[in-house]
Amino acid sequence: MLLQVTSAAVRIFLASTPALCGPPVSPSVLQLVPTDSFAVAYCEDFAALRSRAERNDWYRLLASDHGEPLLRDFAREFRSETDTDMLELLAVCKQLQGESAMFLTSQVAGFVTTPPADRAALLEAMRTWLPESGPDALPRELELAGARVEMVAWRETSQYGWTARKGHFAALVDHPQVLGLFSGDDAEALAAVIGASIAGASSDERAPVVQAFERSRSGQPRCHGIEVFVDLTPFVPDYERELAADWAGVLPDPTGLLGLDQDFWLAVASDVHPGTRVDCTARLHIPRETLAASLADTFEPLPAALAGQLPNGLAQLHALRWNLKQFYTRLRGALLERHGAESLETLDALVGIDPSDDGSDKLADFLAQLDGTFAVFQLLHDSHDVLDFDDIGLFASLVDGAAFRSALDRLVGERTVETLIPSSTLEDTEVYLTGAGDDDFGFAILPRALLIGFRDVLARNLRAVNGVPGANLLDGSEVQAAFDANLGCCSISIEDLSTLEAEAVRRMGSAYRLPPEEGQEVGRNPFDSLLVFTSRRTAEGFRFELHTQ
Repeated sequence: MLLQVTSAAVRIFLASTPALCGPPVSPSVLQLVPTDSFAVAYCEDFAALRSRAERNDWYRLLASDHGEPLLRDFAREFRSETDTDMLELLAVCKQLQGESAMFLTSQVAGFVTTPPADRAALLEAMRTWLPESGPDALPRELELAGARVEMVAWRETSQYGWTARKGHFAALVDHPQVLGLFSGDDAEALAAVIGASIAGASSDERAPVVQAFERSRSGQPRCHGIEVFVDLTPFVPDYERELAADWAGVLPDPTGLLGLDQDFWLAVASDVHPGTRVDCTARLHIPRETLAASLADTFEPLPAALAGQLPNGLAQLHALRWNLKQFYTRLRGALLERHGAESLETLDALVGIDPSDDGSDKLADFLAQLDGTFAVFQLLHDSHDVLDFDDIGLFASLVDGAAFRSALDRLVGERTVETLIPSSTLEDTEVYLTGAGDDDFGFAILPRALLIGFRDVLARNLRAVNGVPGANLLDGSEVQAAFDANLGCCSISIEDLSTLEAEAVRRMGSAYRLPPEEGQEVGRNPFDSLLVFTSRRTAEGFRFELHTQ
């Protein structure tokens, strides 16, 4: 009965599409994205993207015998997280040539592409991705209005032992204009989406998410790789309802507070280039004149002077400038306006802060002494292959160290800093350490900075802050170059990928070098690079960039 209904639904949709019965045309695959989709991924030219990837060091590493163990480990993790075989998906990608798009609706996921020159090879790869047919798999082939639809239901368990897709359906669509893979939890809904999608080939109308995607691309550099657009507004009401239910009586009702019920989206563009360069840019659009936009304004550009406050020889650096006091004040103001003074009392009770005798806000006083610049870093050992928690340090810029100490004491309560941890001297500076050994953990409150870490890390950071020659990040290193090249960002993460090489070599069984180019004695090492991630506050929201260099 189910298959009869499915067949009828597909027949109705496909038969109502005149273009499917006429000569093939070349519609954009974006026309095939259904109206109720909330996310779309798009590649204009897959063959060109694959050609660039084949000249990229990371792609070449994974495609080599050396990189096979890394790819196998990643494929195993991908399979366990997604119930999907990554190697089967890669086999499909290998056959793609022209336009391709993937979309998501509330019930169905779909992938459509223009047929390549070797149509049979792509169909074979797609068919391999489909679940195995069998007595309990409900396979069905439908010849409808020029399109052949193969619909299959997943078994109770797959060859990998998965059970998550029991009752889940998949379909392969073979039509002269387009090839596609679709999946969903309901056969009737899947059939309806397939019909609506292919019907789009004869229509100039585009789904709202596609229109928003195309508007988001206006004025942006052209991306030749893969672009993703997600309309986030459908998720906001459900999230607010869940939050309100889970924290009822503890947090004020968050419904509509941030103002993210419209024009809230994420656009991502990624590409690869010859060498080690990999680029990914994301833009989070936040509607203006909302509390969300006001809170976003509390993220500010990092000061260039930060490099002189951090020790040299870093394997990782994560820095952020966030005006916490302003964020706290604006949030409290919004809660007061929306829910009244009672909501603030509820919030204070949640964080466990009792009001001061004089009525002042102890948390606000404490946050006022934090300048807003924070950094977490990890030192690099000479061996480049040993990283542990003892190498991590924290830095926070202060407005006034003495006022911060006083505000901290008031926040802690009856026991002051001195009564909790004894003071000692390190690098001619008063510090607070848990003991007298090399592995002691502690902190130092300076006139303009708070430093936290184990003894060795604390000592190196003190030398950097105190201006000892050669001790800070102003050492001409690649990390400093990456920091200087991204001035104006409100956060930055820099990771020296050489620290990952030892683990990669362990998995690969041997070191990896690209074949040397003409005039070189040794080939390039793809791990001899940095991974850099930044965020910037923009007029529309936030801009995030991830790249290797």
